[in-house]
Amino acid sequence: ERTSGFVPDTLTAPTDEGGKLYLTPVTTTMTTVYAHDTRALGVYLTVQNPGGRAWSGTIGAHAQITDESGAVFPAEQPAEGDLHPDPARYGGASRNLLEPVRVAAGAKVKGALVFHPTGGNRPITLRISVDGGATWVEWTTNLGVF
Repeated sequence: ERTSGFVPDTLTAPTDEGGKLYLTPVTTTMTTVYAHDTRALGVYLTVQNPGGRAWSGTIGAHAQITDESGAVFPAEQPAEGDLHPDPARYGGASRNLLEPVRVAAGAKVKGALVFHPTGGNRPITLRISVDGGATWVEWTTNLGVF
């Protein structure tokens, strides 16, 4: 069980109640059109609850990407066109993980988070906490070519 890795590693995120969730960023997409000097980075996640009790919360409440300069871009509500029109083709789903979700014991839920970073191609860290920011899981990846 790890809390840091590279996209698409499965990482273990502790929950408020002492449980854990397995989070896997199965794929990412980047829009080709700029809107207000940003493009949309879509991160498609699988959330698995290996515990014996259901978990409820908002996966994206504490989700952000950071870059090498220290810039932080929080997850945002997806705008029209931010998400891929057929995410299932890549193992994803467009369920908005900035909305509350319930993951039954032993179940998986798929969804997406959207970020609007500025700037060009560079390394980033995707960070998510499901225990109110006490513990973060972090994936290293790269933004696509702008």
